Amino acid sequence: MPSEASGGSSVSGGELLMLALTTCSCSDAYREAGKQRFSIESVEVEVRRGFHTEGKAATNLVYHRRIKADTNDGTIRDLM
Repeated sequence: MPSEASGGSSVSGGELLMLALTTCSCSDAYREAGKQRFSIESVEVEVRRGFHTEGKAATNLVYHRRIKADTNDGTIRDLM
């Protein structure tokens, strides 16, 4: 991970945390779909959050997931 000219890394810990949340969400969807015996074509996750003060926790964390699968909408909603 490269550093910024002003010090620190070019990617913040908060950004890495959001990446971890989205990755976990995708992994869970694929795993649970497998248990229910249907296939997922794709998963898209969008995370929004606020980091208003340096060193403070994120606020207003919201994520949206879009799943395309070879099953009906009700099953996808239950999965989510």
